[in-house]
Amino acid sequence: MNTEHKQLIAVNQEFLSLASKSIAETVEKKKLVLTGTIPTRIPDFPSKAKRKQFQRSLGRVLHHPTMKNINLYLHHFTKLGALPCKLDFSEKEKTIQRCRAEWKESLKKMRALREVYKTTKGDFYKN
Repeated sequence: MNTEHKQLIAVNQEFLSLASKSIAETVEKKKLVLTGTIPTRIPDFPSKAKRKQFQRSLGRVLHHPTMKNINLYLHHFTKLGALPCKLDFSEKEKTIQRCRAEWKESLKKMRALREVYKTTKGDFYKN
């Protein structure tokens, strides 16, 4: 069986600037909130394993910039000593999620009340 492994992206200033542009575009397109500033300095890695983890997350941000991938990428910087930076939902999206949770809660209550009503009514109206 022949398997091909993806090449890891080199950690250099060019790819870091491409990643920051990709993050900025995603934030603007999906109307997300970025807390903190995107680090642009190449971090010092304590081990080769940490460097490889960072390279994988950098590649994910460049090829498929989702909120999860971006937050994982930014978390690597935080673990390596940079100031915390994070992507979060917009206030409108948070409000929508909160309203949906409340709606689900009220739906659950409504179903319970309906069940009480049905058991109370029983066969009362059948002749």
